[in-house]
Amino acid sequence: PVVVERPKPKEPAHIWAKKELKKLEDEKIWQQGDGKAYYTRLTEILRLYVEYQFGWYAMEATTAEIESDLEKYNVKMDAAEKLLSVLQQADLVKFAKLLPPPDENMKNMERAYAFVELTTPRETTQKQQKDV
Repeated sequence: PVVVERPKPKEPAHIWAKKELKKLEDEKIWQQGDGKAYYTRLTEILRLYVEYQFGWYAMEATTAEIESDLEKYNVKMDAAEKLLSVLQQADLVKFAKLLPPPDENMKNMERAYAFVELTTPRETTQKQQKDV
């Protein structure tokens, strides 16, 4: 299939993702009883973040494809586990109509933030380079 590149946000991917996650949190969608919309938006943010951060078209990939490709993009195990946990939970909500308890919805938002944080590029200062 042909993949059309989406326009990237003007700000760095991690800043964009954190802002979008905060917006989603503030909308309180799952608290209003719409778990499917919440997880759809949550996974959309994470998939677009992966695309913007790594140049990897995750919007078009299944959770299983993402899982098998994570190693190619040098995503560390703890970050990968957080991403996959959210995506797998979202699949259950969206396709199997699972209704997770409120604490699980909050944990998935925390996992999303943690994934972004763990995959944010670390800038090295001249001092750090001298220490190496």
